[in-house]
Amino acid sequence: MLNIKALAVGLAVAAVSAAPAGATVFNIFSDFDGGLTNFTNTVNASGGTMVSDVLPTSGDGVRANYTITRPNGNAVSLNGLYTLSGSSPTRQTSGGVISINPAFGPGHGADPIASINSGIKFDFSSYTPLGGIGTGINALAFEVGDWGTCCQNPVSNIYMSFDGTSVITLGSSDGNNNVFLTNNGAGVFVAAFNDATLYTQVYFWGDGLGEVLNAGGTVRYAQIGQGELVPVETPEPLSLALFGTALAGLGLVRRRAA
Repeated sequence: MLNIKALAVGLAVAAVSAAPAGATVFNIFSDFDGGLTNFTNTVNASGGTMVSDVLPTSGDGVRANYTITRPNGNAVSLNGLYTLSGSSPTRQTSGGVISINPAFGPGHGADPIASINSGIKFDFSSYTPLGGIGTGINALAFEVGDWGTCCQNPVSNIYMSFDGTSVITLGSSDGNNNVFLTNNGAGVFVAAFNDATLYTQVYFWGDGLGEVLNAGGTVRYAQIGQGELVPVETPEPLSLALFGTALAGLGLVRRRAA
């Protein structure tokens, strides 16, 4: 049975919404390759410079320009590359990942903020690049693995927040395997922009209690001037393939009718 909601989520390259004070929020939810293209093109079109950091497969979350911890400040451990469940051909994350198995609260969309402490916090309070516009970032992207394999009950959501209170829902799964986007495997590329200001802390977490969830791979980030965000949407291969299939089906129906 075709899951219309899941299909809509899976095909969504990005979502754009108005933010306070004339700013713009732009979210990307896609496969690894299409998502990276969208993120790169949007940063470039907005006059930003993307920084890429491949996470190692061991160690803690202390990086050159930022740190990753639990939201409560506890340390995290970097693990090996994650092989995307169901991927064919087999695909792995581009770098190490951090386990953020959802916990706490009612989960499943009932109270998003209640599960935040099972996730991770990126702290950019020491990032003031030469030639930049200040301290912090307002564009962040990375890879997510093993999401959507179970435990929807009825949904499993993934979230991001630039300040710990304003919650952005990046994706929602309401059926096993319905968000297997990368090589038909359990991997999605997520990103968020908010050009209202620069942020020193960004949070990411999920609320599908009982499921496995990993985040990391390559962390990409940038600074964009206030009000200067130019979202760039790039059609992903999955969307184009399904669109072509739909057109072919329409043609078949017309030939039969004739």
